[in-house]
Amino acid sequence: VNGKYDKLVKAVAKDLPVNEVVLSSDFKNLLIRLCDTVTRKEFESFKTNPTELLAAADGLIGVIVTLKGSNEECVDREGNHYDFVSRYFAPWSGVPEDPVTGSAHNVLAPYWAKYLKKNKFYARQCSCRGGELHVEIQGDRVLLIGGAVVVVKGQIQI
Repeated sequence: VNGKYDKLVKAVAKDLPVNEVVLSSDFKNLLIRLCDTVTRKEFESFKTNPTELLAAADGLIGVIVTLKGSNEECVDREGNHYDFVSRYFAPWSGVPEDPVTGSAHNVLAPYWAKYLKKNKFYARQCSCRGGELHVEIQGDRVLLIGGAVVVVKGQIQI
């Protein structure tokens, strides 16, 4: 990405150390991987300003921030380790922070497969509501397994 998104990365990550920035042109998402030294508490508590993100870049759908589940803090209630954790910000689509984003895992799974050398993952999206997903790469597809929340329910008559 050659510095094109430096202002956006700074607006999102603030002073947290960044390991890598990757653009997913297929999904129009910028992936920001934080350094493994970032704690889960730091990861879950950083705040973004949607207006600042909108001013920093355009042409994107969202920003994925991710952290390798490499420390003892990245575990679920039963003590199972997450392979990675993430957060997703999409002010360009009117969503300051999405609670759990299936489409972001279409970018995250191939990214982490390259580094973790596997194709099945246990992940958590660390929004306020949050959610856990089992993610699996099957050929050119990404399979997502996890709970869902009904946000809108209704009928349309055509």
